[in-house]
Amino acid sequence: MESELIVNDLFPVSIKTLNGVKWGFINNRGQFVISPQYEDLSEFQPNGLAVVWLKDHSGIIDQSGRFV
Repeated sequence: MESELIVNDLFPVSIKTLNGVKWGFINNRGQFVISPQYEDLSEFQPNGLAVVWLKDHSGIIDQSGRFV
């Protein structure tokens, strides 16, 4: 039997700061799960990963915000 990945519903959100716009993710209750720290990002894919941009570099994070 093939295992299925459980993907939480996380939504991209931006905030304005003195240093420009920062992006993070909130859950369906409006609580930050991954704090706004990225210059840009993509939505989480069905595999539970998202592409983020930070300091002119890109990387892939999991739903806990860790780079993979």
